[in-house]
Amino acid sequence: MVVLFGCFQACKEGERYGVSITETEAPDPPIVRGTRSLDGGVRFYYTVPANKDVLAVKGEYVNEAGKLLSFSASYFTDSLDVLGFASTDFYDVKIFAVNRAGRRSKENVYSVKPERSVLNMVVDAIVVKPSFGSLFVEWENELKWNVNVFVNFKFKQLGKERDLWEVFTSNEEWYRGVIYDLTDVDNNEVDVSIYVEDNYNNRTEIADFGTKAVLQDIKIPKFDETGKAIWKMPVPNDSVAGIPQFWGYFGEGRNEYIIDDITDFGDLLNFCHTNNRGRTGNPYIPDANLWNALIDMGDYYEISRIVTHQRQYHAGNYILYGGPARNDRHNVGKYAMYVLNEEVNPPEWELIREHCIPIPTGVNDLEIYRMGNAGDMAFLYPDDPQFSRPTRWFRYEARASFPTYTISGFVFPYYYTEQYCLSEITIYGRKAQ
Repeated sequence: MVVLFGCFQACKEGERYGVSITETEAPDPPIVRGTRSLDGGVRFYYTVPANKDVLAVKGEYVNEAGKLLSFSASYFTDSLDVLGFASTDFYDVKIFAVNRAGRRSKENVYSVKPERSVLNMVVDAIVVKPSFGSLFVEWENELKWNVNVFVNFKFKQLGKERDLWEVFTSNEEWYRGVIYDLTDVDNNEVDVSIYVEDNYNNRTEIADFGTKAVLQDIKIPKFDETGKAIWKMPVPNDSVAGIPQFWGYFGEGRNEYIIDDITDFGDLLNFCHTNNRGRTGNPYIPDANLWNALIDMGDYYEISRIVTHQRQYHAGNYILYGGPARNDRHNVGKYAMYVLNEEVNPPEWELIREHCIPIPTGVNDLEIYRMGNAGDMAFLYPDDPQFSRPTRWFRYEARASFPTYTISGFVFPYYYTEQYCLSEITIYGRKAQ
């Protein structure tokens, strides 16, 4: 029966496309049986015309920007979604059928009203959070429409007026955009206003989000005025609060290179290299390459964020973010951040959070190289920007490599990952209050 039905349908298709293109009589219009309001659109239910050469049912309307928007559904379906409405006002939509020759049926106009405006849903969900030398712009996008969020931010910087724009594009259900480099801002005050635009050329009115007070921190110094090192690290396999210091001396690698304020660049080799023995210096032990860099900052600080730099080149090819082929596992792609809590006895490491360095998409190799030079920034508390507890010790735990952020290999009898290399760790915060 299934085979017979398939043959029957094939015959019907042959009959439909057997109609000569010279037969240009306009088809009958679809009979609309009802509508259903959607968020940002309306669904039309109809009966498809019986004409043999009907290809599609279409809907058209002109939006507020004067753009003609057109939507279509094949003759196999009995409903059509017309989308892109910028408000909950009434819209006049033309519904008609089109045949193979491009002839339109009579156009019937229907006045319809969407349930909710997607753009207004997005702009109403936007939250602007001040962070350290930056602003977080977050929103929910329940329907996952592609939206552009335009952020205007005005401030005085060292007495000079600045008036800048930043645009974030996303179709994710939740998104966070970050506006960086808001340092040396007079009174730490930034005036923010935002509007949202979609792919249909619809846009909201500009919404005023008021004045935000950005948080300020400093780069915690690694050297004093004479050039003497302030930061120190234990020797490999010495422990602090039960965690061993890592070993990163394979090849050109050195532990001390990750805190010397010099980033790996071209022929200037400046990184640690753990070679699958980073935890203690011994290979093939459990978690052999889940290693920890334990850093004594020389004084008590409250930490806000860190910046890490990757090794740039290996064997003549750049390996930032896993390299162009996304198959190089030398660099750390996922790590955890800890501070030492000395208010308990014995002291213990307090996990702040785990961070995955995002792999850049949609940018060329030169831009990726520039991003690698700038380093990856990780806030300790991105959901609620704040300082950590006062601490003298910071712990960086390498957990996985690019590009999968997972365990990537097996050497009997242990699984291992290949996050061998790191070039630099820079920490921001303030002196303990």
